[in-house]
Amino acid sequence: GQDQGQGQEGDRWRGDGMKFYLAAQLADREVAATLIRAIEVEGDLRCTYDWTVSGSVVGKGLACYQEVAEAEVEGVRQADVLILLAPGGRGAHVELGIAIARGIPILILYRTLDDMDKPYPSVFHYLPQISRMPWGGNETNWMKSFREWIGKQKEGRVA
Repeated sequence: GQDQGQGQEGDRWRGDGMKFYLAAQLADREVAATLIRAIEVEGDLRCTYDWTVSGSVVGKGLACYQEVAEAEVEGVRQADVLILLAPGGRGAHVELGIAIARGIPILILYRTLDDMDKPYPSVFHYLPQISRMPWGGNETNWMKSFREWIGKQKEGRVA
C-alpha cells in the first residue's frame, strides 16, 4: 500500500519500529522510568528522549532550562505516539499540547479515574483523538492492551 501521509510523517510507521515519548509529572519520575523500560522491551518501541535520566533541573540556571526544554520538545516532535502518565504536571501538559498540535496518537495511562482529573479536570484529556487506558501500577497486566492500541495506530496510518 501507499503511505497516507507524505515525507517524514508518512514514513513514521515504517522501518525499525515506532518511537514514543512518555510525559509525566516529575513526582512520577521513577514510575515513568520503569514504564519507559517496559515499553521499550515489551512493547518494542523506542523512547525519543528519556527525561527521567536528568530529573529536576530546578536551580540549574537558564541555560540548563533551555537545553532541557529544547530536548523535550524535540523528543515529542520525533515521537510517533505520546503517552501521558496521569495526572501529569504542567510540563507534561505542554508536551500533550505539542502532540495534539502535531496530530499524533495520544494515550493517557491512569492508575485511578481520579488521576484523570487531578488537580482539576482537563477538557483536553477527553478529545476524541485521545485514548485512555487504566494502568494499575503493574506493567504486565496492561501491556497486552497497549500492544493492541499500538497495532490499531499502525493500521490507521498505513494503507
